[in-house]
Amino acid sequence: MSEVVYLENIQFSVMFCNDVRFERDGQVTYVGVYQPHLTVKEFPYTFRNFSAVLTLLAPAEVGTEKIGFRVFRNDKVVMDFAPTLAEMPSTERNMRVSVNMQTEAFEITEPSKFHAEVMVGDKVYRSRNTLNVTTQPFAGWTVDGKETKPRFDEPF
Repeated sequence: MSEVVYLENIQFSVMFCNDVRFERDGQVTYVGVYQPHLTVKEFPYTFRNFSAVLTLLAPAEVGTEKIGFRVFRNDKVVMDFAPTLAEMPSTERNMRVSVNMQTEAFEITEPSKFHAEVMVGDKVYRSRNTLNVTTQPFAGWTVDGKETKPRFDEPF
């Protein structure tokens, strides 16, 4: 079993959206970026397009390790990608790897929670960003990855 870690000199994040467009002038446009909670009318629900943009920032020596990116839905892998060494950027100090995973007509049949992980060697880094898809509006806050009702007697 891999060890799950959050801190070191490695940063990892994920953004869920409908589409990623690469413009002629070199800009990248993220279309339909999802907030942490998405309310749908009913299940099954079909995403016409579904993208996960995973970004890894790490010291250059990480590029010599085996690296793999995964997106989970309810703890089951739904997308994965393992770049080859030739696909990794070579730098002297730090490296940044951004992976865009896309799928079309992605159907979910039940309330779902999406998250992402990157494996670097024998370590697993889990993104704190999640996407929760339910039929109930979200009226609370998220604390440590769990939805909570707001408490009106506490200051912001």
